[in-house]
Amino acid sequence: YNSLIYSYLDFFNKLALKNEVADAFTKPLANQDDNDWFQLHAITARLNNNLDLDEKLLAKKLDTLYSRFEIMETYHRINQFEKIPKKYLKPNEFAKLALYNYLGEDDSLPNEIDVLGKIKQDNIEYYVISYAFTSDDESDSEKYIGIVGPVENVSQDLPFKRPVSYSNWDVLEKNWKNQAKALIPDLIEYGY
Repeated sequence: YNSLIYSYLDFFNKLALKNEVADAFTKPLANQDDNDWFQLHAITARLNNNLDLDEKLLAKKLDTLYSRFEIMETYHRINQFEKIPKKYLKPNEFAKLALYNYLGEDDSLPNEIDVLGKIKQDNIEYYVISYAFTSDDESDSEKYIGIVGPVENVSQDLPFKRPVSYSNWDVLEKNWKNQAKALIPDLIEYGY
């Protein structure tokens, strides 16, 4: 990434200036579709600086796992949490988002991700999630298993943080509940 653009976006995401420079710099980047990272950070900078943003674009980006967490985090930081659609605050959706971001930190964003269900151990509820990396030339790809938990309620009044997530990149088995229970010790020790 261009380090100068990165630096300006970082600056506008940290300081709320609402000035002509912030507007002029972030507006073209927010409307540009060829670089998801720049576009996302331009959108969050515009939110942070209380600048106009196309509602359709914002809704589209909230609907995308790639950008949802950062937009939600920005709404939380600027005390506008109520603008987040309720469907994204549901525990199963937040768990899916958490695992997606966890996997992304390893530069491995899945293009298929589904909540299989929940398991409970020691009165703690965990979400079990399957994910896959598919491409146009693959008719059938392997599905893998991940686990997230506990998933706390999110609100403006509580710190906004991602639930602990973990995957050891094991292929999903038919008996995913037992497979997931075996992942809990690693989630506790190695998850983040």
